[in-house]
Amino acid sequence: MACGTPVEHHYTATGVLTPSPSLALGQDQETRLSGLPDPGATGAGGTSTRGRTTVPNSGPLETGQNFGTRYHIIRCIGAGGMGAVYQAWDQELEVAVAVKVIRPDVTADLMMAQDLERRFKRELLLARQVTHKNVVRIHDIGEINGIKYITMPYIHGSDLATILRKEGRLPVARALSIARQVAGGLVAAHEAGVVHRDLKPANVMVDAEDHAMIMDFGIARSTSGAGGAAMTVAGAVIGTVEYMAPEQARGESADQRVDVYAFGLILRDLVLGGRHAGATTAVAELMARMQQPPVPVRTLDSTIPEEVEALITRCLQPDPLARFQTSAELLNAIELAGRPGGGATIVQPPLRPRFSVPLIPALAAAGLLLLVLAGGYLWKGRGADAGPASTRPVVSLAVLPFRNATGDATLNSLGTSLSEVLATDLGEASHLRIIPSARLHEVLGDLRVDPNANLSPADLKRIADFTNAGSVLWGQYVKFGDEIRIDATLQDLEQNRSTPLRAGAANAGALLGAVAQLAGLVQQALAAGSDEVLTQLKSTAWRPSTQSFEALRLYNDGLLLSRQGNYQTAQQRFEAAIQEDPNFALAHSALAQAFANLGYGAQAEQFSRRALSMSETLPAGQERYLIAAGHYRLTNDAPRAIETYEQLVKLAPNNAQVEFDLAALYEQTGALDDAQAHFVRVVELDPKHIEGLTAVGRVHIRRGEPQASLAPLNAALGLAVELDNDEARSTALHAIGIAYKRMGRPEDALSRYQESFGIRSRLKQKRGMAASLSEIAQVQETLGRPQDAVKSYDDALALQREIGDRAGMGITLINLGSLLNESLGRPDDGLPLLREALSVVREGGNRSAEALALNNIG
Repeated sequence: MACGTPVEHHYTATGVLTPSPSLALGQDQETRLSGLPDPGATGAGGTSTRGRTTVPNSGPLETGQNFGTRYHIIRCIGAGGMGAVYQAWDQELEVAVAVKVIRPDVTADLMMAQDLERRFKRELLLARQVTHKNVVRIHDIGEINGIKYITMPYIHGSDLATILRKEGRLPVARALSIARQVAGGLVAAHEAGVVHRDLKPANVMVDAEDHAMIMDFGIARSTSGAGGAAMTVAGAVIGTVEYMAPEQARGESADQRVDVYAFGLILRDLVLGGRHAGATTAVAELMARMQQPPVPVRTLDSTIPEEVEALITRCLQPDPLARFQTSAELLNAIELAGRPGGGATIVQPPLRPRFSVPLIPALAAAGLLLLVLAGGYLWKGRGADAGPASTRPVVSLAVLPFRNATGDATLNSLGTSLSEVLATDLGEASHLRIIPSARLHEVLGDLRVDPNANLSPADLKRIADFTNAGSVLWGQYVKFGDEIRIDATLQDLEQNRSTPLRAGAANAGALLGAVAQLAGLVQQALAAGSDEVLTQLKSTAWRPSTQSFEALRLYNDGLLLSRQGNYQTAQQRFEAAIQEDPNFALAHSALAQAFANLGYGAQAEQFSRRALSMSETLPAGQERYLIAAGHYRLTNDAPRAIETYEQLVKLAPNNAQVEFDLAALYEQTGALDDAQAHFVRVVELDPKHIEGLTAVGRVHIRRGEPQASLAPLNAALGLAVELDNDEARSTALHAIGIAYKRMGRPEDALSRYQESFGIRSRLKQKRGMAASLSEIAQVQETLGRPQDAVKSYDDALALQREIGDRAGMGITLINLGSLLNESLGRPDDGLPLLREALSVVREGGNRSAEALALNNIG
């Protein structure tokens, strides 16, 4: 029978919706639920004719009846050919919910029933992967009296289609606010590996506070779904014609760029008040859009800002390569659109890598070469040698720590300080790359090479191989009374040529002069007779702003200790360096970072600001920019930190460490294309950089490209195995597990997570163990093993409580509480956990997690 007379409702003082026979429905209380077919629609994507009253339909449930023992049906709020959506009262949780059901007569057709059931399960599984305040969360799936259903939150508000129909054109500021929220939800979905594929105004709910939420993942799919053809139902391409991307209409593979395209059409409709098309039908309009983008919005309304037009135009390019490549890039562009002059940035073409690799023909023998051209780099092989094709500068030099040949063990740390100062004294040139000292010490640790050992030719070659260095500078220092002599060798391993060098200091106080003398000799050898190169090296040489070698030695000791995680002793070394030279700005900056690592935020900011103030008297060079970059990172001013690192990249174009730090900042801010370009640059300079390879893979995953992530991640894994680096191995395995999860291969994901967990358990890395257990639990849920998932979540939570990981606790509490409350029907166990989660995430200021906890509590 038709959905019956509406049961009117009102809000209590606490905002809970309750049935009421006497109070009228508020004027703006229309509700659009996830998956609701547009009542009165005359075809796919037809405009809704629904008013605010109950919708007549042939749904299987009646107003006022109980659906099972848990749900009381309040009214029908939408119906279509396949099913209906009801507002219901959850009598266990005492909250209003939406219940979407499939009509029983539809399920009489076995094939259709199976297809709809798959779609219901897909909506549940995919939507549950996305946890974000701007995405409707699906609670549960089940069957009562032969009627299949899913439940979700009941949202008080209107869908964008209704708002457009009622209000027409929205003010630009409001349109951008809604667009920003929708884009945020898309970023979360895409990072979870889910493409919506049917984004349209009717699938975006906006509540009374203008809070927007994306709904209906019923035809969404994992970005890694097999096959290149679009999913079809009854022979039709999935999606809504009015908001369909050209490649979707052609039945091609749909990645997150189809959602970017639909988003552009939605924003266009919001600022124009609806569709302004010359075509007479939706299909004719789609055919026109497949050839060229719609006319620019300013030709229809000149009051629309240019930057908004630029954003929409970029979204609506028929060629997916000409659009924003990720929703994260889109979100960044929306932020720019709100700034004066932002449009100039928005209309730039997609960022390309800094280098290119020619395309090669497909190989006849599959499996001989793993080819990945995503991001413009070529991955060869699968083992430890896998990495991008090297494009090393003409000279790539590793300055090794000098060996202590004095016989006095108290002078051991002098060797590292000599090499550190010498490396900065050599300068930078377009054809020269100095291996960053942090990277060099990392490789020495991985190779189990004692920096104070007498290195063999095989040792030198192995170090050069793992740092991508063509030359090495090595040597020793000896002491005769007060005099210190440095004997060095500049060895070109590729040309098999050695140049002996020597410098001396009358005493320890004159060591800076001796290093400068040695640097001059090395510069002449590197310049190989070129006055231009020699001038460039001399002009770009720099040294920390102290004339005290002892202050430099203590500072470098502190850096080495920090790399080893010994922040307490590092703090003491930096303080000692400042005692030697109170005006040593870089030591103040390093001390600030040590305090930050120890959790002393106030002291960290104090010394960082002091370093920044001291640096103002320094010339515009690397030390000044390093101090500024450190300060902005410490104070979480990412835009200024990025700006400063970009200056450092210009000064040191071949410094992989600077590139890595800049890439990490871009990733932190969601600018994934920029992050990928700089991470790729890291691996171009240093193909066996495990962290760089892992980062490239990680960003691929975040960009919705899990398949492309496997090459760099497997290369990182191979290197970690070769170097017996268990920590890096566990990290790579964990990331590969995430990639497999996003590709819809849960069994493969589970095996990688379990292997990673085993390694982390041996290493007693409790934070990492908890992360692995949380991922294991998610996969166990997907595989239909909820009891196993509960145990894994419990174990993860116990570890997080033990180590005081409040941020991790909050997320695990939400996941576990939601699983118990929704999937297993154990609210007495789940709700206390969700309430605890709410307290924890509020304490940490995590607004997204707070919204999620509230949503799950109901």
